[in-house]
Amino acid sequence: MNSSAPAPGPTHRAATAPRPAAHPGSTAAAGAGTPGARFTAVLHEAARAIAGRPALEPVRHALAAAEARLAARMRLAVVGRVSQGKSTLVNALIGRRLAPTGRLELAYTVNHIRHGTPPSLTLHRRDGTSVPADLAELERYAVRAAEHREYLAAIDHLEVVCDSPHLAAFDLIDTAGLGFVWHEDSQRTLDFLRRSKDSVDEETAAATARADALMVVMSGRGMAGGDAELLARFLGPHAVLRSPVTAVGVLTKVETLWPHAPDPMAAARELLARTTAFAANRRLVFDTAPVCGLLAETAALLDGADLDALTALAAVPAPRLDRALRNAVVFGGTDDDPLPLTAAERRALYRRFSGYGLHSAVRLIREGATTAAELRTALSALSGIEALRRTVTGHFGHRSEAVKIQGAVGLRNRPGPAPHPRRRGPARRRRGGPPPHRIPHP
Repeated sequence: MNSSAPAPGPTHRAATAPRPAAHPGSTAAAGAGTPGARFTAVLHEAARAIAGRPALEPVRHALAAAEARLAARMRLAVVGRVSQGKSTLVNALIGRRLAPTGRLELAYTVNHIRHGTPPSLTLHRRDGTSVPADLAELERYAVRAAEHREYLAAIDHLEVVCDSPHLAAFDLIDTAGLGFVWHEDSQRTLDFLRRSKDSVDEETAAATARADALMVVMSGRGMAGGDAELLARFLGPHAVLRSPVTAVGVLTKVETLWPHAPDPMAAARELLARTTAFAANRRLVFDTAPVCGLLAETAALLDGADLDALTALAAVPAPRLDRALRNAVVFGGTDDDPLPLTAAERRALYRRFSGYGLHSAVRLIREGATTAAELRTALSALSGIEALRRTVTGHFGHRSEAVKIQGAVGLRNRPGPAPHPRRRGPARRRRGGPPPHRIPHP
């Protein structure tokens, strides 16, 4: 990647958008008898009442913004600390590999992903200009690269149009991630959602939050105290976005519980059952779903070559193969090892599937799966991603009016700033249980 700025097309100044037409599945298109339609009528009545009063022009703009929010598609922001598997989960939800993933802090920018055709990529800069770019080069604009710091820092967000059917119900905002080592990255995430890193002032959050709802991602190994405090400060005890109506949680990287837990999904559900007994966790999100994010992402893209490689592994006696799968180094080994495939091929498979994913895929083949399509379907179900899609669609889809109205009403219901979480002290914890928002080890 050279250091010169790309030349994907002529720069143009973003035009002021006209009032949006109601999306077929939006609140404004739902009919006169719905809460959303009644709320829109109230907004119109308020606008008429202040017409011709220049001093109330900011109020008129706020009313118009609230109506536009009701007319738009649901926007779901995926929020989590860096390295929690957030971008992998986004890819799994979409069923495509769009968001860059890796061990380093890759998500330098915010990605706004919406349904549409043809697939495309647009770079939106902080100076208000935008340029089209090659979607195949998405990673170029989303991965941290010190030598291109200034150019990348000028990007406000990336807009990705994708024809995945899983995006039909909502738009996704893949945020840059909280808790970055580099301060400006954390600030970029909070800026996009109109929050300040240095303040938990609810007025800032309620007045300018862009997302309608949140998907809060936490690691399958649990939430450290610092993670819980960071999330509590981000959401704020009184913030509109903190309501369970507008937030679901995802316990991801569940595959890492294997082989300690023979059934990692069952182990994750036990963790969640214990933590949801605490009121602090129930107030945070509507529900928390366990997901094997890496397995879900890989399953969506599984092809014939993968099936052939997995079929070769299925010929190895189960006890012997499972012993090798318990450790990535042992499974990768060398070309002299008696396992099928080359060492490089085995290491690549392990990175994409994980030990638990390979164990599960091989088991399914032994039980009769013979095509890539059968294996994709079975592994997707096993990973928990299908259940998460149902939760998101069912919860947010059926409550889109409530979510959007709550956000709009929150623009004027602005309680004072929340206390810093450290001031609560251990007395607020429930005796015999973990700290708020902490998921214990099994």
